[in-house]
Amino acid sequence: MSSFNKLIVMGNLVADPEIKNVGDGLAKFTVALNDSYKGDDKPTYLDCEFWKPGKVAGYMQKGKPVLLDGRIKQERWQSQDGSNRSKLVMVVQRCTLVGTKTESRELAADFA
Repeated sequence: MSSFNKLIVMGNLVADPEIKNVGDGLAKFTVALNDSYKGDDKPTYLDCEFWKPGKVAGYMQKGKPVLLDGRIKQERWQSQDGSNRSKLVMVVQRCTLVGTKTESRELAADFA
């Protein structure tokens, strides 16, 4: 039986992305996802990696909202005390910066 692995989330960047010079580039960052419109619930934090981020990485800044499309992968490792650890990470395939109309126009002009 085949499986389906697709994730779409919208949240705010917790910090500026960490850019690594691996291949065509890698941006690692964390997004805060809020479940409540009132803000009463604590956010869920999702670690993300974005291969080949291109120009968009230069516009990704702490606090900015982003719409991410990608898939989930599980990272596994062994800690120093010998216990097995794991976490889920989003592998971003598409990143859309979400903002005001002015910000969207400026961004579209930069990518033209």
